[in-house]
Order: sequence, then structure tokens, then C-alpha cells
Amino acid sequence: MRLMIHGIPSKPFSVSTLPPPVFEKDEKRVATIRRLSRERYAERCDDVEEKIAKWIASGRAAKKTAKASEKTKEKEEEELKKAKKKGMTLAAYRVWRDRELWTNEYNALRKKKLLGEALTGDEEKAFIEYEKKLTASGGIPPPSKGLTQLLEAKK
Repeated sequence: MRLMIHGIPSKPFSVSTLPPPVFEKDEKRVATIRRLSRERYAERCDDVEEKIAKWIASGRAAKKTAKASEKTKEKEEEELKKAKKKGMTLAAYRVWRDRELWTNEYNALRKKKLLGEALTGDEEKAFIEYEKKLTASGGIPPPSKGLTQLLEAKK
């Protein structure tokens, strides 16, 4: 074998290794080490499974939150585009959009009521709620020409 000392090879020499040490297994010592290791590092299976379940649940919740946040951001960007297209601010667009939604729902229930169809309890509550919202946001629109003609034709 040759060694490199400061980048210069040394003279070759013979090498032999020592035999491995004699190892006598002491069962009492092995048992003590295992017992101490279990005391220090081991946990009950139920505790570990509970920690894993909590970890997984928090990961799922974080993923849901991130996805919901992403959808909200996309929706807001889309609403902003629509508002700009109509020449409105985002707040004004949302007010207009909500009023349009309420008007459409109110008109559908009003048509049903004026044609003599019975409204369910939920529909009656919704009708009253839409009426309040529309009154507060600029008044209830008059019935459409189509609805007026339909009512006159029915008489």
C-alpha cells in the first residue's frame, strides 16, 4: 500500500488488519437496552394513529381553504371584469347584480301568485323578503308587458 503525504507518494509497505473483536451477547443487557429504548421513544399505537388522523385532517382542511380562497379570488376577478365592461365600480356592480337577481326571483313568484297558483310557505317567505329588499333598493318594478298581457288574456 502507498500513502499520499502532501501530494507526494510514500514508499510501499504491507498492511494487515486486526481480527474482529470477540463479542459475547449478554441477554440481560440487551433486554435492558430494549426496555429503556421503549420507555424513552415508544408511544401507544392509539396515540400515534390519533396524531396521524389530526395531521391528515388539518392537511385536508388547509387544502379546502386554499381551494375556496382561489375560487373566491377567481370570482372577484371575473366580477371586476364584468363591472369594467358595464362601466361600474365593483361595489356598484354587486348592488346591480343583486337587484337583478332579486327582481328575477320576485317576478317568478309574482307571476305564480298572479296566475292563481298557490305559493308554498318557503316561497311566501321568499316573496316577502324579495319585496322588502327591492323596496329598500329602489322600489318594486312594475309587472312586465308579457305578464300583463298574460293576465289580460286570462280574464
